[in-house]
Amino acid sequence: QDLSPENILINEQGDFLITDFGISTKARNTLRKSVINLQNTQDGGKVDFMGPERFGKNNDPVKASDIWALGVTMYELIEGRLPFPMGLGGLAQKGGADIPQITGDYSKKLKDTVYKCLAQHPWDRPTAEALVELTSGKDNKSNSVWKILSIAGALVVATIVAFFILFSEEKTVKNKPFDLHGKSFIYTGEVKEGLPDGQGSAKYEKSNTEEACLYEGQFFEGYREGKGFLQFDNSPENMDGVFHKDVLQSGIYKWEDGSYFKGEFTAEGCADGIWYDKDDSVIGTYINGEFYQRKNN
Repeated sequence: QDLSPENILINEQGDFLITDFGISTKARNTLRKSVINLQNTQDGGKVDFMGPERFGKNNDPVKASDIWALGVTMYELIEGRLPFPMGLGGLAQKGGADIPQITGDYSKKLKDTVYKCLAQHPWDRPTAEALVELTSGKDNKSNSVWKILSIAGALVVATIVAFFILFSEEKTVKNKPFDLHGKSFIYTGEVKEGLPDGQGSAKYEKSNTEEACLYEGQFFEGYREGKGFLQFDNSPENMDGVFHKDVLQSGIYKWEDGSYFKGEFTAEGCADGIWYDKDDSVIGTYINGEFYQRKNN
């Protein structure tokens, strides 16, 4: 939610600058986690730029949260208004509100890009790298919007790269054993400051909290953190989505019988979403961790 119109400056030459990220101090915390005090917000403020995933029990921001905030910024730049009622932000979308259509005379490519940034589920949004690629071949009419998209996407990428250069030397390991956070595993992939950090894969032994499994995806300080896929040993049971401190935060959990849950999770289990049978029919719904079974007519 640091990406908002008030953080975009423009000079007399038409050059854009995205500012006020506060990355000069405590860079690691700023890049990975943002603390928002809703009680001190009088008119919505940054809440308008908080994605749907920020309004659940496990509401820590993920990288895709900044992409959603960028989508709100682009929408407001184009339409002159917020996509959702002031003071609600992604909470309105989580409650079932659709993304309002862009009515201006802009290219389909630009409109589709904004819609993708505003996707309800984090895993459906483009990455910062993808946004930089999307800015190629921009049309002149929406040049200013494309320029901000390009700057924002490049800034996210550049900030992450600069952080890596400042704080660590990127290295990789192969089949290295680790015993971290109550789990023992064999890891292959990127490490920083001696811990799994970046893209990698890990073979986990059975622990007190989970069965033996194989995980491929993003890590941070030894935790499963970011987008990844986890497959349990000797079982079709798996998880696919966004992880936070080893716990699936949002995505899909598939059970042995072929049924699956799609939505948001906490350490205790399913939080908000829909439970489907193997034939994709709806079994029931979870709301705030409570299960409501679908009634058969």
